[in-house]
Amino acid sequence: MNNTTVKEDVMAVLYGLFESIKSKELSFMRDVRDSDSYTRFGDLLPHSRQNWEDSCTHDEARFASIADYSYSIEDEQVVIIDNTALVTFYLNYSGLTLSGSTFQGRHIKRRCRASVVLKRSNERWFIIHEHYSELADQ
Repeated sequence: MNNTTVKEDVMAVLYGLFESIKSKELSFMRDVRDSDSYTRFGDLLPHSRQNWEDSCTHDEARFASIADYSYSIEDEQVVIIDNTALVTFYLNYSGLTLSGSTFQGRHIKRRCRASVVLKRSNERWFIIHEHYSELADQ
């Protein structure tokens, strides 16, 4: 497999992750993250390091309440070292957060720096770490 194909396979995992938010197929987040070694840091609550279960639970609750979700990935850089991939990119996303039973919401629009580490196991790529930080004044 050539390096271009490997990088495309890695990016397909990330696009799949964000598409699952858009389509509300949130079980994909659980499937693509490695349940044994996954961790995440970010600037959204909670600010503590999250494991697989905590991250999936928070994401399912957070993204289930976002309507009209859209995203774009910019300036991605993929580095492959053996069965490990490091991807850095800018993530832009927006949507409407809905609160409670009132169906009132507020628009969100964020631009983040992102770093994602993946490992290849059994011919599949799995996310083992994610870090997102919002860029101020963007």
